[in-house]
Amino acid sequence: MFQLSIHCPEQHFQKVVAGGKLILGSSTKNTEPEFQRIDDSFLAERQLELEYLPSKNLVKLTNFGRAVILQSGQRVLRDKDYLLTIPSRLFIGKTVIEVSCPKTETSIDDALVDFEYREVSKERSKKSDRAPSISKLSLWFEAIAEFQQTVAGTDAFFMEAAKCAFDPGGLDSALVVRKIDGDWQIAASYVPSPELGIGFQSTIVERAAANRKTVFHDSNLISSKSYRNDADFVVAAPVFDDRGEVAAVLYASRSMKRANNRIGIRPMEAMFVNLIAKSVTSGLSRLKSESRAAQGRALLEQAFSPQVAEKLVSQPEILEAREEEVTV
Repeated sequence: MFQLSIHCPEQHFQKVVAGGKLILGSSTKNTEPEFQRIDDSFLAERQLELEYLPSKNLVKLTNFGRAVILQSGQRVLRDKDYLLTIPSRLFIGKTVIEVSCPKTETSIDDALVDFEYREVSKERSKKSDRAPSISKLSLWFEAIAEFQQTVAGTDAFFMEAAKCAFDPGGLDSALVVRKIDGDWQIAASYVPSPELGIGFQSTIVERAAANRKTVFHDSNLISSKSYRNDADFVVAAPVFDDRGEVAAVLYASRSMKRANNRIGIRPMEAMFVNLIAKSVTSGLSRLKSESRAAQGRALLEQAFSPQVAEKLVSQPEILEAREEEVTV
């Protein structure tokens, strides 16, 4: 069993492959049960096959189409096989494919903590816990204010939340994942540098949803010896629906790279992502209220004139039962 993540300009998803073979390609006509379409015309209709080898915990790659580039830079040419270790990352044109272990815990997960509004201890590292500048905080508050004006329920709503975590949030990528048919699936994403990573850790998403709290890899608890150079530091914040149930999780990450050697997630950054998630929650609640109001107005207009219906909507107390003395 392995986890498959795929990202291209028109598509982004993650799924668990229970076993056997999986065929990937751009064909719109392939009806094989093991076929997974990728919405990228650069790929061949039948691009490659992945087969999990449980005895070796490897994935066999068989290429049928354009050259597949491995993370090391090596190319797998047409009609060639290659044994992939887990995790692995593949590149074909603008499509990125990740093969990983589902529900994997990493060495830095000891630093995964619940976010709480609290004063930062003076004993913490001044370098890792340095407060954002006034200008940075101003950008954050302006971004939250602008995001709250986004029309909830549009396709761009979750996307704007993800973008906000990237800029001005300062993280490398962000996803909004929702539970559909028992599995966490990507509802929206903003991944400007897919070569740094495109998937999410379901164990972290499940913890945020189960605890109903934002969780993050606290930079104050991570030492330089406790992580690998390819580590992903994560903050995940739950989003609630109008009934108070977890509707989604905003998942943002930072990867180690040359342009940014910052380790972990600072508490202030976790707070900002938490505020974005709360704004999404408010937007969903507002959308539900507006939907109920629209339905109520439609029902009233079926029984009354538009003028009377408008009066009843603006003054619903008119319909409340009360006793009055009348003269006949």
